[in-house]
Amino acid sequence: MVFEKQEMKLSEARILVYLSQVDKPFKFARMISTKLEIGYNYTLEILKSMIEKGWLSVELDCTKKYYSVKQISLIIIAKELIKRGRQSKLPAE
Repeated sequence: MVFEKQEMKLSEARILVYLSQVDKPFKFARMISTKLEIGYNYTLEILKSMIEKGWLSVELDCTKKYYSVKQISLIIIAKELIKRGRQSKLPAE
């Protein structure tokens, strides 16, 4: 998949790293919001934008949506961003 240069926000990076470290029962919006201490409505907005960017996939299971990261390279970039603590550009592939 080819990415245009897209900005990654710190909150997006935190979500990507969180999703890479937990099992499926903890990958739904309310749990992400609670564990990362991000407002629920803001978490929903972030998740929606990340899906539109092609960074996340969604799996429906009964009444919950579970999120997962599509590419490992995004996790590496997210970890670097968290270390630096500021916005970054994704490299074009």
